[in-house]
Amino acid sequence: MSVIQCDTAESAEAVLERVGGNLSMIFTDINLAGGVDGATLARRARQLLPDLPVIYTSGRCALDRLERVEGAMFVPKPYDAFSIGRLLNQLIAAKRTRLEAFA
Repeated sequence: MSVIQCDTAESAEAVLERVGGNLSMIFTDINLAGGVDGATLARRARQLLPDLPVIYTSGRCALDRLERVEGAMFVPKPYDAFSIGRLLNQLIAAKRTRLEAFA
């Protein structure tokens, strides 16, 4: 069983500063403090690191009212924390497998 270490950030800009470091994935809400929303964060992160797993979520809007983010996943609220944990593990494992295949 793998363990996921989580970190928080005050804003989307703070997350983007960490992209390229030891960031394994991004899990974000659509509604964020500051001028950048979660979908924009997902889009910018994927532009910087195209293979970075990104999940964005919201309880206020449905995916059909959002612009889709290529390569990212949208999970509507409410969601089950155990299901999200399994999904995160699968995404991180898939990323590791891709990286090992090209090493």
